[in-house]
Amino acid sequence: LGDVYKRQPASLRASRSAASADAAAHCAVRGYTSVSIWGRSGEKAAAIASALAEQGLPARAVDDLETACRAADVISTVTASTRPIIQGGWLKPGSHLDLIGAFKGDMRESDDQAILQAEVFVDLRAGASLAGDLLQPLEAGQITPEHIRADLAELCQGTHAGRSDDGARTVFKSAGMALQDLAAATMASDHTILG
Repeated sequence: LGDVYKRQPASLRASRSAASADAAAHCAVRGYTSVSIWGRSGEKAAAIASALAEQGLPARAVDDLETACRAADVISTVTASTRPIIQGGWLKPGSHLDLIGAFKGDMRESDDQAILQAEVFVDLRAGASLAGDLLQPLEAGQITPEHIRADLAELCQGTHAGRSDDGARTVFKSAGMALQDLAAATMASDHTILG
């Protein structure tokens, strides 16, 4: 649901299983023409891209993170990084950044500029505000809680329209929540049982 905003992603990952699942989920709901996989280990990124390509997805490994980000409409990160790997200056107008790793206060996937220049949406305000991507600029006084435009419930219920215009940069910060995990497990169980 974080990718309710744009079209062609560069999917940027560090964790093999999470990267594969996230890229496949994005492709299941969008007609992407290109999926770029980057990781600190080029070998792992190539293996993920190869596995996704075998599933029929338009995936390829890339070794230049900045170039991939500058070209991407959608960027999705799944890391445990403690230092920003995505720079706001790399994000073009109209791009969308999913930050779905780095869930603790000392972890960070994006720099301050990425957050400051974006319309920020979250899965759950209380949890996402404790993750470093938001907690650190909040504690530094660079943003206030009002910088978060809406949460996932507001987006799904239609009480917030989401992106203000096609040129707006957006960020979706997910720190995870038990209700999402329960819903996903229930859906997977139902699918397995019903076949």
